[in-house]
Amino acid sequence: MCSLGIECYIPKTPKSGWQNDYIPYIYTHEEVRIIFSISDNLRILKGMDRTPMFILPALCRLLYSTGIRIGEALSIKNEDVDYENKIIHIRKSKNDKERLAVINDSLLSVLEQYRDYRNKIPFTHVSSPSSHFFLTQLGKPCSYGNILTWFHKILYFGKIPKQAYFNRPRIHDIRHTTAVHTLEKLVKDGMDIYCALPLISAFLGHKCIRSTETYVKLTHEMFPDIIEAEALTSYIFPSQPSKTDDNYDGFC
Repeated sequence: MCSLGIECYIPKTPKSGWQNDYIPYIYTHEEVRIIFSISDNLRILKGMDRTPMFILPALCRLLYSTGIRIGEALSIKNEDVDYENKIIHIRKSKNDKERLAVINDSLLSVLEQYRDYRNKIPFTHVSSPSSHFFLTQLGKPCSYGNILTWFHKILYFGKIPKQAYFNRPRIHDIRHTTAVHTLEKLVKDGMDIYCALPLISAFLGHKCIRSTETYVKLTHEMFPDIIEAEALTSYIFPSQPSKTDDNYDGFC
């Protein structure tokens, strides 16, 4: 068909596996507050000199505030954090595309507090520009597996989720939660949802807006009241005709 001048393509076969049907866990605003509170109140026991626990208050707030991936956060170097201009240079991203993450005022205060505490670690390299921003108490880069272990403890202590279900919450779901909560706020502030999507797409570092469109559905499921039936997006979530409607004749 292509040789005849008819444009066509062969779609890729979807990958098999349960992850293709995975529905992200969207933390509620209250659950986000619980995560912050528990991470603030964790205490290091004697002899736990390899733990990355003391970075969790700053790390959890960074993930929620900026929407960056956990791998991107752990790869941040000291030289990547610009406190004066309130930006973080993300060099190692999933799509091999560098971008900037914005630091708001509250996050800036948290990062500065963490930096001052971290610099008290008795190793000379911890504050060098080429050193990792998040370090263990031994001045070593934090491992992904160790962070997951502590994050699961936070979820356990916070009783999140409070009900049993198939898809367990992950630390990566903080990124999904950030997108949904941001979209919720923009729509509530009066912004058209299709004007908000490009902003969120750039904010998350997506290659195309199609990767961001799934958050429309997630936002509608979490906050159905913020997307009115009369809005531009009403055709995406059409209401079903009622049998009691005077115009309903029983035919589709």
